[in-house]
Amino acid sequence: MSTIVHLITGVLGSGKTTLLKHLLNQKPTDERWAFLINELGQLGIDQWLLDNHTSETLFKQVSGGCLCCTQGGEFELALAQLMSFKPQRLFIETTGAGHPGEILAKLKRRQSLTLGGVITLIDASQCLDPSYQAHEIWQQMLAVADLIVLNKQDLADETTCKQAHQWLVRHYPHCKIFLVEYGQIPLHYLTICHSVKAEPKINAILGEKRVETHHSHFVSCSWAYDASILFDVGTLMQLLAKYPLRRIKAYVQTPHGWQMIHGINGQLQCQSVQQMSESRIELIHSHALDWSHIECALDKIKIG
Repeated sequence: MSTIVHLITGVLGSGKTTLLKHLLNQKPTDERWAFLINELGQLGIDQWLLDNHTSETLFKQVSGGCLCCTQGGEFELALAQLMSFKPQRLFIETTGAGHPGEILAKLKRRQSLTLGGVITLIDASQCLDPSYQAHEIWQQMLAVADLIVLNKQDLADETTCKQAHQWLVRHYPHCKIFLVEYGQIPLHYLTICHSVKAEPKINAILGEKRVETHHSHFVSCSWAYDASILFDVGTLMQLLAKYPLRRIKAYVQTPHGWQMIHGINGQLQCQSVQQMSESRIELIHSHALDWSHIECALDKIKIG
């Protein structure tokens, strides 16, 4: 029997871990559940997870990077260990900085897994914030969702919640949308099935060349370039390695085809990828850097 896997997405601080805690409290005693927790930092799993460990529950953690680009096979190893437990359900909590579309692609290749509903948590205020609306990862989190949990309803006024719900219905009509407090969703929400969707089309950063997004624990800056603009991948990697970045992700057109660069804490890797519609560079750090200086440096190494 295949294991049903649920991907839990949402930006840092959206309430993913709290939601999992509430689900865990509702777990049927005759079911085995497994949890894969992905964290940017190197600290251990939240203490409540350890406190709730039982013979029918298993937890694994992948630290120090996002599942979509973790180096060294940590994701595959953790997944194999969890699957040896033969759980009925597997929950995967992303970092909030990872690309959920790439994680889903990995999961779809495993015959032992059946995709359950993808759950995305967001705050009501985020829906109405242009900086969130423009951010590629935030867009992708919503595009892959089957169930959108409009969380922290208690922290927003009624008008904001209503406007946020209307915005979501208008832009993501394929999703089930629920307003909750403290991530408290009932167990039967897990019966919502995963629906196959077209590959999410990310807006061209709303016509802007550069977008900065400030979260509670990190700052990201993204650039988009027309596919006619080329980069020498070696020169680009040398440039990016100069900056103290927590994470680097780039898809760029080069004289030798499309390349993906990904890096965690200064460790960069590169590989060939399929053709993209445009080049994208995204940089993440714990605080804002001199993005204008970095942009000028990028402009200097463009080809074409």
